Amino acid sequence: MESQLAVIGIWVAVGITLLGLLVIALFGIKNLAAGKIQPTTLISVALPALIAVVLYFVMGTWAEAAITTVLVMVGLGAIVLVGGSLKGIVR
Repeated sequence: MESQLAVIGIWVAVGITLLGLLVIALFGIKNLAAGKIQPTTLISVALPALIAVVLYFVMGTWAEAAITTVLVMVGLGAIVLVGGSLKGIVR
């Protein structure tokens, strides 16, 4: 009985999480259409998810895709920081 309740609880939590993500996505699309969000902001938020999905199809497991996504995003962040610093030095 306890294990059934745990499974039900897990599925309820997953359902609530997915519902929250759906609402966030819908309001994001609404705000993008209304012009309240810049497209570059949307791209910077969606980029990690896009990279993770592409890497999942390339690698075959979510664990490897997630770890590689983190490493790619850290690398991109470092490149952006160095680029911004060099841009500030040149000016």
